Amino acid sequence: MTDPTQPRSPRHTQPIDPQAYPQQQPPQQPQAPVMPPQAPAPQPAPQPMPQQAPQMTPLVPGAPGVSVSQEAPLFGGLVGVDPTRERPILSVRDLEVFYGAARALRGVSFDVYQGEIVSIIGGNGAGKSTTMRTISGVYELLKSVKGQIWFKGQRIDQMACHKIARLGMAHVPEDRRVFPQSSVEDNLLLGAYRRFKKERRRIRAEVDDVYDRFPVLAERRHRAAGLLSGGEQQMLAIARGLMSNPDFLLMDEPSLGLAPILVREMFEIVNDLAAEGKTILIVEQMAVQALEIADRAYVLESGVITIEGTGQELVEDPRVKEAYLGA
Repeated sequence: MTDPTQPRSPRHTQPIDPQAYPQQQPPQQPQAPVMPPQAPAPQPAPQPMPQQAPQMTPLVPGAPGVSVSQEAPLFGGLVGVDPTRERPILSVRDLEVFYGAARALRGVSFDVYQGEIVSIIGGNGAGKSTTMRTISGVYELLKSVKGQIWFKGQRIDQMACHKIARLGMAHVPEDRRVFPQSSVEDNLLLGAYRRFKKERRRIRAEVDDVYDRFPVLAERRHRAAGLLSGGEQQMLAIARGLMSNPDFLLMDEPSLGLAPILVREMFEIVNDLAAEGKTILIVEQMAVQALEIADRAYVLESGVITIEGTGQELVEDPRVKEAYLGA
C-alpha cells in the first residue's frame, strides 16, 4: 500500500501540456457570397380601383319601413320584376325541381300580374304540370325543390298545399281528378270545405251560381261524378275550384281529352272568369287557343323557358309557328 505521508509521484504533479491536447474549434458556417448591388426593379404604375356598386339590403314585403312602392321593383329581394307595374300576384324565380336525380325544371322564372291570363305552352314532358303542382304545393314522392315562389307577398315554395289554398289559390288539376263515387253536388261542397262552417248560407248561394254557369251540372247534381262525360267532369273540376272563392286559378290542361266543340266552350269559360276579375295561369298543349286568350305567354321546353312575350307576339313568332302552330 502507498504511504499517505510520502509525497506523490512526480507524474501526478507534472503540469499538463496544452499543446498535447488541442481544443476542438466549432465548425464554421459557410458564408453566403456577396452579390453586387442591383438597381431596384421598376414598380408598376398604380391601377385605379374598380368602382363597386353599393350593396343594397333586399326589401322583404312587410318589413318595417318598406312601403308598397319600394317592394314593387324587387318583390321580396327578387330582381327581374317590371318596376313600371304593380307588384305581381305570383312570382317564380330560378325554380328547379328534381325527382330523385332527374331534373324536371331548370331555373324557371316568370311573373303573373293581377287580372291577367298567362299561358304556358309546350309539348309532353316539358314540365308544365310539374310547374303547376309545385306552385300549388302538391306533395310528390322523391320530389325536391330549389328556387323561390312568392304569392301575394308571401314565400310559398316550402308551404303546405292547404295553407296555400287559404291564401286564395285554387288548382284545377290535369285529368280532372273528381271524386267518382260522390255526387256532383258533394264534389262542389268539397271545394268549399275550408269555408263551410263559417259561410254555410253563402256557400249555398254560390252552388246555385255554379249551376247557373254550368246548367248541365244542375241537371246531374245527384249523379255520381264518375258517371259524367269527360267534358262534364272538366266543368265539375273547374266549378269545384271556383267554390273555394279563389283570387288565383291554376288550370292544368283543361282541354285534355275534350271534343273540339267542348274545347271552344272551355276557353270561353276561361275568358268569362278573367272578365270577372280572376287571375288565371293556364298550361296547355292547344297552343293556338291558349295564346289567343293570353295577355302574356311562355314557351316551356325540357324544363326551360325558351320564349316569352304577349300572346299575340308568340302567335306571330316563327319559332312558335313552326313548333306548335303547324305553320
